[in-house]
Parts: sequence; structure tokens; C-alpha cells
Amino acid sequence: MSMNHRNRSWRAQWTSEPVSRTAVHKSGVTARVQPSPTDPTKDRITLDNTATLDLDRWGLGQLTEQAVKLWLEGEF
Repeated sequence: MSMNHRNRSWRAQWTSEPVSRTAVHKSGVTARVQPSPTDPTKDRITLDNTATLDLDRWGLGQLTEQAVKLWLEGEF
């Protein structure tokens, strides 16, 4: 599988909502961007619904990296 195809594949598993600053993964994990509680000029990303994540199918570290990448690209 080409690198471009893999890149499109993982992106297709995320649905982003720029207005609410959230993105939902096919696994049910929700990435949310909020102002940092210690420095409101900075953002932080939190992942919700991780308790029900199927770790045999999805890697939490990989989902975190993908969410950060989407956020850096301005997707949500």
C-alpha cells in the first residue's frame, strides 16, 4: 500500500467539526481542543471515550498522533 493511500485511509476515519473544535474517530474516541487551564493563549487536546476503546484494534498513541496532526493542519 502506498504512503499516500495510507495517509488518506487514516484521515477517512476521522470526522472533524471546526466550529465545536472536535473530531470524532471511527472507534468512538473524540478529540477536543480547549484552551489550556494554565495558559489561555495556548490550546490543549484531550481525548474522550477512551475507556471503551478496543485496544486490540486501535492504538491510543496512534490516535493521539493523528488527532494532533489534524489539529496542526487546522482541521478542527
